[in-house]
Amino acid sequence: MTRSFVLALSSVLIAAGSAAAEPVAVRVAYSTAELARPDGAAAVAARIRIAARKACGGDDPVVASGSGFQACQQRTVERAARDLGAPLVAEALGRGHTVLAGR
Repeated sequence: MTRSFVLALSSVLIAAGSAAAEPVAVRVAYSTAELARPDGAAAVAARIRIAARKACGGDDPVVASGSGFQACQQRTVERAARDLGAPLVAEALGRGHTVLAGR
């Protein structure tokens, strides 16, 4: 089954460094089967990274080189990992948690 979620930001960076008034939303499609396989989760993680770059204004070279771009992108990826709630995707994004075996 194909599903999607939206990466949304209440504001994005612009060249002047101030926030734009309009929210930005980028849809990320995935299948439920992808969430259960490491290779599928890696593909979803790659789509999340691309969407975060776009949502934060990375298509504009001036914005992408700005001081707040990396932080925006990181916050957006972290929010997507948390909101999606898929452990393999979170791990592929470098936000997974290691679970230690019982003692």
